Amino acid sequence: MPIKKPIALFFMTITLFFNGIWNPGFCDGDNLFERSKQAKDLYSAEEMSLLKEKAEMITANYENVFPLGVECILNESMNFKFDTPPVIKDGRTMVPVRTIAEAFEASVLWDPVERKVTVKKDKKEILIWVGGKRVSVNGRTSEIDVPALILNGRTMVPLRFITENLGLTILYHENYGIVEIIG
Repeated sequence: MPIKKPIALFFMTITLFFNGIWNPGFCDGDNLFERSKQAKDLYSAEEMSLLKEKAEMITANYENVFPLGVECILNESMNFKFDTPPVIKDGRTMVPVRTIAEAFEASVLWDPVERKVTVKKDKKEILIWVGGKRVSVNGRTSEIDVPALILNGRTMVPLRFITENLGLTILYHENYGIVEIIG
């Protein structure tokens, strides 16, 4: 006799939970699709058209850079809107630093001479140089695996790097291709 779906799902969830693998965040099950739709609904038809144009420009002009839909990056309050699409570059999700940082109450400064972004929140200072892998967090220099770049006039940085250094958590829902920012 086959195991019924609810029972099998219950035992799979318990197994994953106790193995430290399962952490649904706020976007579990059908709620993930609803929140993704809500993210997309934040944009007007004109904004979506502009984002589509920018995505096409990125695809045409940049090798190995793949635009993502705005509904692929979520957070509980949906307090941000992209003016250029997030992208995948070298296996990393890259986002406009200002969009994410300001959504989580950090300030962002651009230094065009040094081609450097400074992100400040509370007592944390993050320095990111465009085109290189060098970064600095509270005076400690290190490297990121994918350098910051400028697309559509926006400085794009690895999402995990900026969010984790702002004290946030990232969950990647691989089955849905959606990244969730928790914080």
